[in-house]
Amino acid sequence: LLKQGWHTSAAPRPAIWVDTGRAEEQRVLLTQYSLEPGDPVMLEIRRPNRTEFVDAEVLSCRKGQRIGDDGIWVLIVREIKSRPTLATSR
Repeated sequence: LLKQGWHTSAAPRPAIWVDTGRAEEQRVLLTQYSLEPGDPVMLEIRRPNRTEFVDAEVLSCRKGQRIGDDGIWVLIVREIKSRPTLATSR
């Protein structure tokens, strides 16, 4: 699942993890949602015995190019090891 933003209560959106990018911290995802480079996202990776949450940012987003990819977006995201803290007002 893909959730837009790190500090929001946005509803999770379906996404399919299809590959690891050029670097180990990159992930390639298929989703029905277009995002902008630099957008923060949270990935919820469900495995049989555990669920993992990964903070990431969008590196690139493009429309799917294969037959049958209508409405599909290809996202490349980069895992963020320590996300920025939420600024608070005084």
